[in-house]
Amino acid sequence: MSETLFRDSAGFFVYSDPAAQAHRAIRVFYSCPRSGVRDAPIIIAMHGIDRAAAEFRDVMAVQSARNGQIVLVPEFDTHQFPDFYAYNFGGVRLPPPSNTVDKKGPGITARPISSINTTRSTRPSPLPPSSSG
Repeated sequence: MSETLFRDSAGFFVYSDPAAQAHRAIRVFYSCPRSGVRDAPIIIAMHGIDRAAAEFRDVMAVQSARNGQIVLVPEFDTHQFPDFYAYNFGGVRLPPPSNTVDKKGPGITARPISSINTTRSTRPSPLPPSSSG
């Protein structure tokens, strides 16, 4: 993605992964600080079963702007993710009784999440280690 997606302080963009076999596109609602996004921490928030991604982003926007954070809320719409299992597993796992990885290939959520995890794992954690005591 070479273009700037965050032109305004709040909005949405459409994400699709051409390599995923399940050809889906999802809207991702965002809120970003006016101070800039280059080094801003990213919060990925998952809406509830009500599918109110834009409203959830709006609720988080004031606090995230105060903290200088970017908020991303992917929308799992009822057309592409019609039931409990499709919503909760993002199209990656099949519902029980098989509960296996979908043979059609990874869902739309698999690569972005693994990419974020890979990128974030190379940075030092901003949180202090927890004490187990």
